Amino acid sequence: MKAILIDDEKLALTYLEKQLQDLGVEVIGSYQNPYDAKDAILNEDVKVAFFDIQIANINGIEFAEKVLELKPKLEVVFVTAYANYAIKAFEMNALDYVLKPITKTRLSKTIERIKSRLDNHNHRNHSTPPSSIIQVNLLGSVYIGTETNPYTPLQWRTVKAQELFLYLIQQKDQLVRKDELIDLLWPDANLERANALLYTTIYNIRKAIDSLREFFTLKKVTGGYILTTNQIVVDIDEWKQNMKNLPTLSTTTVKVWEECLDRYKGDYLMEFDYWWAEGERYRLKQLWIRKSMYLANWYQKVDREDKAIQVYNMIIQLDKHNEEAYFELMKMYAKQQDRLAVAECYSSLHESLQLEIGSEPNEQIKTWYSEWKKK
Repeated sequence: MKAILIDDEKLALTYLEKQLQDLGVEVIGSYQNPYDAKDAILNEDVKVAFFDIQIANINGIEFAEKVLELKPKLEVVFVTAYANYAIKAFEMNALDYVLKPITKTRLSKTIERIKSRLDNHNHRNHSTPPSSIIQVNLLGSVYIGTETNPYTPLQWRTVKAQELFLYLIQQKDQLVRKDELIDLLWPDANLERANALLYTTIYNIRKAIDSLREFFTLKKVTGGYILTTNQIVVDIDEWKQNMKNLPTLSTTTVKVWEECLDRYKGDYLMEFDYWWAEGERYRLKQLWIRKSMYLANWYQKVDREDKAIQVYNMIIQLDKHNEEAYFELMKMYAKQQDRLAVAECYSSLHESLQLEIGSEPNEQIKTWYSEWKKK
């Protein structure tokens, strides 16, 4: 394994180089100026770089981030003698760091972790052939599917890295400002600590998507970041476009409607309680409900009551407070003289409204139900 060291303290460089050589690591360069080391890192077959967290007026984390944008496979170990906020950031984000004075025991563990990750990375590269296009699934379960592997969950070292990546997917191909990301993920942290957390989280994202770098590129630009995509199909984008292009509903097009509505496998990012996803989640859900209600009503008009009941029940499963769907079901069951089904339907609506929002069915439904029971 080849390594490059960067530290503005000459004695620290000499000591670290000796320790690494004793562990079988080939140090091909030691630098006191990060910019002198940059060319060597990019041009040589370097597997790992040891960065001092603070070199003169240069932030080691931010500098490492710039290098990783150009060489994402590089393993980075941060070295620090102080700055508790940074150590907390590393521990929260599961990054590699060593604390001065460096001990051989700690350094040995770090090297073993890096070797393990490099071995795993090589295994993934050899076992996964390239794919021409990938599918990003955000409705219901979150996963990435390739032509060779339809279910490929990304491995996230922290929950914040996963959340940030999903937010960048939502804002893909657009500039997202750094201060926006800090307010989103660490609103209560002081600026110094928040910056460290952001840089280390970006680092983790780069590592997570490295095997998919032909499809995702996370760029650092002035003021923020842009996640650019290539040959990516995001299910919500495809679904919204299909919904927009739905033909006029008729006996010849109803199959298209059914297939499009069936592709809604669950709410947007339903596995996660992200406040920033709530707006999009609500919009997509309401779009599905409106179109489903339209389809169910159409089924009633063409005397396909079995299909209408099926769709109304699907709506209720997704939106258990939907009084309109419940009411249509009750009227259809009443028409079929299924008194038990009518009573169960009303009871279910009443219970869900009472338990969750402390309300009752609207006056129209209560009046209808009261009159129906007298028959």
